Amino acid sequence: MKARQLSTPLTRESILREAVDLVDEQGVTALSMRSLGTRLGVEAMSLYHHVASKEALLDGIVEVVLDEVAASGHGGWRPTLRELAHRYREASRRHPRVLLLFSSRTLTMPSWRRAVEDTLAALRSGGFSDEETVHAYRVFWAYVVGYVLAELRMAESGGADDYHRHLPASEYPATLALTSVLRDADRDEEFARGVELQLDAIARFRHRAARGRKRRR
Repeated sequence: MKARQLSTPLTRESILREAVDLVDEQGVTALSMRSLGTRLGVEAMSLYHHVASKEALLDGIVEVVLDEVAASGHGGWRPTLRELAHRYREASRRHPRVLLLFSSRTLTMPSWRRAVEDTLAALRSGGFSDEETVHAYRVFWAYVVGYVLAELRMAESGGADDYHRHLPASEYPATLALTSVLRDADRDEEFARGVELQLDAIARFRHRAARGRKRRR
C-alpha cells in the first residue's frame, strides 16, 4: 500500500488508529512496526518514540477499539447495560479481527476500562450493593463477550454447514436435525433476546437480595 503523507506530527493515537485500519484490512499477521511505518510514511524506528514494542502496539489497538464501547450516560442501569452490550457487538462488526485479538491475548494494560467503569457506575447508581454490582457485571459481560466471540469464530470458519458436514449422523442426530435452524437464525434478534434475559435475571437477583436484607433487619 502506498505510504500516507503526514500533515501532522506522529502521536500515539494516530499510530494506533492507523494500526487498527491495517488490521481491519489485512489481519493481525500483517501488522509490524515496518509495515505500519510504511503506511505512515516514516521509518519504523520513529514509532518506538510513541509505542514501546510490538506487544504494546497490539494492546494499543485493542484499547482504541474498546474505547468505542462507552455509554451515552442517559437512562438507568438497564438502558446503560443494554447500550453497552449492543455497542460491543457493533464494535466487533467494525473491527472483528481486533476483537478476536482481545479474546485471545493477555493484556498488559486496562484496555477494557471504559466499559467496565460505565457498567459498574450504572449498577451502583441503580442501587445495587457493591457485591451485587460486581456479580451483575461479571455475569452480564460473560454472556455478551461469549456470544460475540462465538459469532466471530463462526464467521472465521466455514459456517454451520461446513461444521456439521464432519459430524457422524449416528452420534449427533439432534445437532444435524437442527442444522438449518442453527444456520438461518436471526442473530440480531437472538443476541438482543439474550441481553434482555440477562437484564431480567439481574433485576430478579437484586429483588431477592433486597428482600433478604429486609428480613435480616
